[in-house]
Amino acid sequence: MQKQINKVIKAGVAKAGVDLERGDMPFPVVANVKQIVNYSIYLYGETVSAFDFTEAINAIENADEHDQITIYLSGGGGCVSSTDAFLHAINTAQERGVRVHCVASGMVASAHTFIILACCSYACAEGVHFPIHNGDLGDGGSYNQFKASSQFFLKYMETRFREVYKNFLTNDELDDVLEGKDLWMTGSEFHERYEKRNELLEAEMKEAVDKHKQEGQTIGCSGNCSDCECE
Repeated sequence: MQKQINKVIKAGVAKAGVDLERGDMPFPVVANVKQIVNYSIYLYGETVSAFDFTEAINAIENADEHDQITIYLSGGGGCVSSTDAFLHAINTAQERGVRVHCVASGMVASAHTFIILACCSYACAEGVHFPIHNGDLGDGGSYNQFKASSQFFLKYMETRFREVYKNFLTNDELDDVLEGKDLWMTGSEFHERYEKRNELLEAEMKEAVDKHKQEGQTIGCSGNCSDCECE
């Protein structure tokens, strides 16, 4: 939360630059002091439900523009749908101008890799490693319930994997992971893929903006509209 402090600096007697023979004072100077809050969130271990993220989400929701959040991340991952709740908080915070940084250490596996890929910056500790694998449904209930939930979650997991790992894993690697193959990478290997992914995403964004500008010219778009990225 930002706290703005207004301090008025007044000219006084014997201060440099003050004319004692005049009956008025120089224009006042107002100093605006902004308080920047740094939040530290420790996600060590596996997540079972969205309730595990309650305190972390609350901290992120309270962060204001220019505040910084550092997520210390290590563990075997956990429930993907629960992680999605945390990812939503990260994304909305970054849209408000909050900087979300991740410090990865030890093993960062499975759904935890979703988190580091969602942050705007990251750092890797010595020896960090990233296993990426398909999820475990673990559903029970009747045959019909198991069949329905399994069919849904198979589609859900594939959709989320292809969204999160787009341009980070190749299509063939994604297919292998969805078929049950585990991928392991070191911190340097993760960094190489991370940089390549960002380059591809930036190129795709630039292409989309250029295409919008070209299409806008045919319909009278000035290239300076407020509801798009023409500028």
